[in-house]
Amino acid sequence: MLFKTKHPVEFELIAPPPDLREQVNIFYSLRSGAERIEDVMPAYSGQVYAIFDGSFELHFASGTQRAPAPVFLNAPLLQATRLSVLGPFRCVGASLTHRGWAELVGQPVDELHHRMMLPQDALGEAFADRLAQVAQTDPDEPAQATELLSQFFREAITPMKAGHATFIDETMAWLSKEFNPPVEDLFDRLAISRRQAQRLSNRFFGVPPRQLLKRVRAMRAATLLSQSDLPSTVRDEISLAYFDQSHLINDLRRYTGRTPTILEEGDLVVKTFNPAAHGPPGKFARDALEKE
Repeated sequence: MLFKTKHPVEFELIAPPPDLREQVNIFYSLRSGAERIEDVMPAYSGQVYAIFDGSFELHFASGTQRAPAPVFLNAPLLQATRLSVLGPFRCVGASLTHRGWAELVGQPVDELHHRMMLPQDALGEAFADRLAQVAQTDPDEPAQATELLSQFFREAITPMKAGHATFIDETMAWLSKEFNPPVEDLFDRLAISRRQAQRLSNRFFGVPPRQLLKRVRAMRAATLLSQSDLPSTVRDEISLAYFDQSHLINDLRRYTGRTPTILEEGDLVVKTFNPAAHGPPGKFARDALEKE
């Protein structure tokens, strides 16, 4: 699935193999001939990047970080972060699910976020050497890189405890049930205490359930509002989830760096809001659009 944006950029989505769909939302290839693009990266989950040409910077509150190596990891983002693409630029990336990040890196998200990481720091030297091979693939054939990444994930991932997997699955099911599900519904469906649920939410999602819902709701609204043929019934459901337009705009800015108008106009990052790119977290948006 290939997209072109108003920037001189090509963006291609590549589905993960069936055996990695619990760990990988999507693979993607991005190419730009522009010398510099200023944008904002939404509060996306952990990513693995292989850069063939150029570089990019993320401007965190703690300071600016430039891609530290041709192949590196970006820890989950808990809010939108300013982005500078330094071109000409070509990369292949993997967007990891919350489960995939936990099984690959293992460190709690509330302790490790908003940070670029060298593979050896996140995974150890042996796995870092394997991952570095991705940068040696043909940049004109992104399937080579995604196949090598798939093989790497199969070897590097350590399956999590069954109880932790259940918690993530139940949380994702709760979030997918409706656009703005009551937080009490999550606690009702979990066979653990509220305190433990809060702790596990911090560990795997970086924030407690209520804040997680705010973030997912904003990302979900952005995904839907970026669709040119959004049905009026879905647009109404988005409006009902917020007190007023200002509430919607503030949450969109915080978690996506966008406003509804920018989402409708489209830009580089807006193309990444395609529902197909978001694996389990994108289920509600895909279902909502399919119903219509």
